[in-house]
Amino acid sequence: MLLRIIFIAFVAIANISLATSTQLIEDPLSISPISHQSAMFSALELHDMGDLGTQEIQYVVNCQNKTMSLTGFAVITPSGRVTSNDTNANSNSISFYKPTYEHDVRILHQACGEASVRKAMK
Repeated sequence: MLLRIIFIAFVAIANISLATSTQLIEDPLSISPISHQSAMFSALELHDMGDLGTQEIQYVVNCQNKTMSLTGFAVITPSGRVTSNDTNANSNSISFYKPTYEHDVRILHQACGEASVRKAMK
C-alpha cells in the first residue's frame, strides 16, 4: 500500500513538473523597449506550427494610454519567409486599439508590467 501511495505521489509530481516546464516553453513572447520616454514597447510573438513553420507576430504596445497595434505578421518556413507587409511600420503610421481579447490583454500586461517599465528606464 505504501508503495502504491509513493508511486501515485511520484506520478503527480512528475506531471506537475512537466506541465510547468511545458508552460515555460509555450510562452512565446519577447518584449523590448522602443522608446524610454514614451513607454513604447515592441512585442514579438512566435508560434511553432510544426512542419508548416513558425508564425511571427509583431506588436507595438503603448503603455501610456494602454493601447497596442499589430504591426507585422509572417510565416517562416524552411523555404523562406512569407510576410503580410513589406514596409517597416513606425509609430506615426500605425493605428492603435484598446485590447479586449484575453490574448491581447495578456500582451499589454506583460509589456507594461513593472519589470518591463524598469528595464526601459535603465
